[in-house]
Amino acid sequence: GDADAASLPFLKPDAGYDDLICWDILLVEDQPDVLDIHKVFLAKMRQRVHTARDGKSAYAMMRRNEIRFDMVVTDYMMPEMDGLALTKAIREHDAELPVMIVTAFGEEEVLNDVKDSHTHVLSKPLSYQQLHAHMRHLQEHCMSAEAKAEEAVENGYTARPDDSLT
Repeated sequence: GDADAASLPFLKPDAGYDDLICWDILLVEDQPDVLDIHKVFLAKMRQRVHTARDGKSAYAMMRRNEIRFDMVVTDYMMPEMDGLALTKAIREHDAELPVMIVTAFGEEEVLNDVKDSHTHVLSKPLSYQQLHAHMRHLQEHCMSAEAKAEEAVENGYTARPDDSLT
């Protein structure tokens, strides 16, 4: 008989890797083969993936505001606008959007000044397990921050205009 989806393991999300919230992810990568691999990884994790071929077009997509991206996964070395410049541009408008910068061996030093709890730097080649672990970490971090904010509102805290949003 015909092979059903259950007998084709690569079509199913991995058991044990289906614990992520479905996010809208902007994947930025100038090499088509790498873009495809990372897109498959993210789709397998049940993420909605939107793609851009360089930082400049990614930033333009974000500024159009048609989609509220939950996270950006970007290559570091790209023409037009690299991953570092893209991250800095994002940070001018959004201090907390999770960003993952994927970099080749030996480039991590340059990225040290943007690393924080919302910005992770990962080395290529990126495994499915590594990507998943960082996704889960960032999602948990965001969820706990959101929960804290909701708790503050429930406890009667209201932000005054002069409160900084850091």
